Amino acid sequence: MKRNIQIYDRIKYDRKSVRKYGKAALISLAVIAITFILILVLGVFVFGLDGVSRLAPIIMLMDCVLIYCLFVGVLYLDGKIYLWDLKKKGFVVPENKEDYDCKLSMLPREESEVPKRAIHIRTLVLSLIAGLITISATICGFTVAKRPFPLLCLIAFIVTVIMFLQSLNRFYKNDIDVEIVDSRRVRQRIIPATITVLIVFFGLCCGALMTKSFPTFNYLYHDQIMRYLKADDPESWRFHMDSLPSYAEDIEFMSWGKVIGLSFHVPQENIKDIQAYFEGFGEPYVIHTIEEGQDEFTELCTEVKKGVTNFDSKDYENCIVYEFTEWGVVEQGQTRYNISWYAIIDTESGEVGYGNYPKD
Repeated sequence: MKRNIQIYDRIKYDRKSVRKYGKAALISLAVIAITFILILVLGVFVFGLDGVSRLAPIIMLMDCVLIYCLFVGVLYLDGKIYLWDLKKKGFVVPENKEDYDCKLSMLPREESEVPKRAIHIRTLVLSLIAGLITISATICGFTVAKRPFPLLCLIAFIVTVIMFLQSLNRFYKNDIDVEIVDSRRVRQRIIPATITVLIVFFGLCCGALMTKSFPTFNYLYHDQIMRYLKADDPESWRFHMDSLPSYAEDIEFMSWGKVIGLSFHVPQENIKDIQAYFEGFGEPYVIHTIEEGQDEFTELCTEVKKGVTNFDSKDYENCIVYEFTEWGVVEQGQTRYNISWYAIIDTESGEVGYGNYPKD
């Protein structure tokens, strides 16, 4: 059995409070403009650009006033829409809600025909905008970005669906429909709903920027990450495969910043193909084998394995290591790395591992 939901009988805004919010927004906006001009004049013509740091207290004050301006501006806009809705519904717009004991049911009301719609237009527009952002971000995330963020896209999609459901009058009713008692939920007002969507999407954007710096271990993202890196700097990533071989198995992949590591197994009949790939660049390279000396070769293999590959084989007698000797310097932030590029193959098990390996 569905539970009936009744609107909370309260007047949220009156003309007096809306005017108060409007005046506060204008005054704070004027203070921001005056403060900005003061900072500009003092910072450029008095102290010089290097003296802007002296104006830090004034800048902080301006930031606080800006936050206050946004707050009262939102209340003013929400209040104006609320009063317009009351008038459209036939209520007398109150000058002071205290005159009516702040109760919506006590407001005088004129009988008027309000057209019944199946859709709440404002919320529908908001859901469409949220949907366009979600679709665009998803397409971008799975095509041109370095890596997609499926969970964040799913959350954005859920927000879009919620907004669309709220636009359907079949499931939701407005917060001024005080006379209606049924099982429909109460719809968010458009300004709070918009702010909610903005906050959620801003949080998702921040989450994407944060997780972008985290290591990625999903090999399904390999091709996309390589497209992204090669589009930005094709020369530095020329040794890396554009896509994994179709016959690759037991794939282990890691991408973190400017470091890439990859290992996989191939059938015996495809080992020659992999060797041909590594030997086909025409670049100076050195082939290391166990014949150079067991201790030195074991140390090299161990070092490469600790680097960026997940190479598991310990039978170094069957291993071949390719070292490409002409390699450059990569800058990551303020750190400079000398980069070598290694590939290691176990010709017995068919395991392959390679990656760019940073050395201090």
